[in-house]
Amino acid sequence: MSDRLGTRDIPYGDADPAATPTMTLTQLLAVPRRRWRWVLACALLGVAAVAGYLTLLPATYTATAVVTVRAVVTDPFSYPGPGADRAVNMNVETGIATGSRVADAVAKATGSSRAAVDDALKVEVPVGGQVLRFEYAARSSADAIRGSNAAARAYLQVRRDDYRDQQQRRLAGYDATLKKLNSKLDAAEKDASKNGQVGQNGGTGNDTTRALNDQISTVTERRADVAAIDLTPGTLTSPAAAPVPSNHDRPLLFGLAGLLGGALLGAAASFVRESTDRRVRGAADVTIAVAAPLLGVVRRGNRTPARARHADVDHVALAVARLGADGRPVMLLSARDDEGRADLSADVAVALAGFGRDVFLGDVVGTGSELCARVRGASTGRPRDSVRVDPSADANTPTPERIAAQRATADRIAGQRTGTDRGTLEAAADLTDTVQLPAMRLAEGSADRGTVRAPVNGTPRRIVSIRPDSDDALSARPIPVVPVGKGTVAVGPAGAAPHDAGLVLLDAPPLDDDARGVRMLADAQGVQLVHAAAAVLVAVPHRTKLAELRRAADRLATAGCPVSGVVLVRGRP
Repeated sequence: MSDRLGTRDIPYGDADPAATPTMTLTQLLAVPRRRWRWVLACALLGVAAVAGYLTLLPATYTATAVVTVRAVVTDPFSYPGPGADRAVNMNVETGIATGSRVADAVAKATGSSRAAVDDALKVEVPVGGQVLRFEYAARSSADAIRGSNAAARAYLQVRRDDYRDQQQRRLAGYDATLKKLNSKLDAAEKDASKNGQVGQNGGTGNDTTRALNDQISTVTERRADVAAIDLTPGTLTSPAAAPVPSNHDRPLLFGLAGLLGGALLGAAASFVRESTDRRVRGAADVTIAVAAPLLGVVRRGNRTPARARHADVDHVALAVARLGADGRPVMLLSARDDEGRADLSADVAVALAGFGRDVFLGDVVGTGSELCARVRGASTGRPRDSVRVDPSADANTPTPERIAAQRATADRIAGQRTGTDRGTLEAAADLTDTVQLPAMRLAEGSADRGTVRAPVNGTPRRIVSIRPDSDDALSARPIPVVPVGKGTVAVGPAGAAPHDAGLVLLDAPPLDDDARGVRMLADAQGVQLVHAAAAVLVAVPHRTKLAELRRAADRLATAGCPVSGVVLVRGRP
């Protein structure tokens, strides 16, 4: 049987319980898939968070105005190097743009408080450029546009006023200088006229007056140059205008981001949960936790073909037959009740009967009625070529030979349980149609017997009456026999197995809920039949917890019956 769970090259019986199997990449990727509910829940939470963000929080609109900064030199004679008139310190310009004068102007234009403007206004400077980007965030598009443009215009006005003040101070300095030079010139001309000095042009003057005239001409020229400077600090190249983007734009993209973010969070949560809630992943985990060999893997589910499922059950049945080859009963146990143990017991019993074996399937806690229904369902679902039968006859078609064999088996079981032959039963049939049958106690050698009234036909169907003071009612119930191929499956209570019942297969309750299976294994005096039974644990990959599996193995070891093997049931039992 092909085992996709990795059962090859695993040393049975010498596994170290403290060892941890290495997870492959495929197993790591399978963790979120197995815990898809965690991933789905977190993804839905992410989408819900995005929906709440878009619905509950109001939208914030952000308008942007772009200003191109121009260098202005109010005193060109103080910068000696070439290109000095094109130098702009953008750090200084950013500080001015975010200063109090610009913020006050924006607050006045928008009607907002100064603190709100400081929070809403943001100035960015692209690397390597002389550009200022004024971004203003507001609850409406109109307010955002108004605030952004007001900030840009306020910055330009502030810079223009600064440059005008600088220009006025320079001009005032030149005017003061010219005034002084003119006063000196007037005094020098008066002295020259008094002394009768004549200049080169025939006018009154001397060298002093000529020097003063040259200075006045130079200062006048410089003043004219300063007065002619363009004081424009920049240009509003891209004013803010509608439409204005907001943080609620592209809701589908937000939803997709929330979905993916939630899914990633769910995947991380699934790995955390996997580390805290360790479950059986494969054969390596089983051998490490239980230190017992893997008897086989039974594949279930809609994707597994029926023939593959029956082939898996046949291989497990062969392993179970080897465990019970020395006459030991084989008890199937599981940690919980949702691990497919009962279905596996019925399937294995039917498979062994299909090989020509007589099998007694015992129910540890009940009368076997539910197991009998499972056996009948498993026998009808078997393919024709999986049992050794006559090809001309259907394995489940009642023929005279099969009915006679079934009645003979039922008579043999009833005779062993009651000590009454068929002739005695038929002799009493015409009187009351019932017969007094002494009930066998579970403990051998007990003198206490109960009286049971049972139908006398070959295959009794129900119990007419049971003495109230008898505690052995279950052992007196009729045992139905299901023929499968050349074998039979008898189903009844665990303590009602006849001495020549063939292979005895016992279905025990889940160990976490019921201790009767372990108690039956441990009670050597009360139940001699199952004292040396072989215990087989049933586990489901990705469902059975390692702690539960170890606890079940420890309980069986404490009862003196260590685990003889483990069967994995893949898919939904």
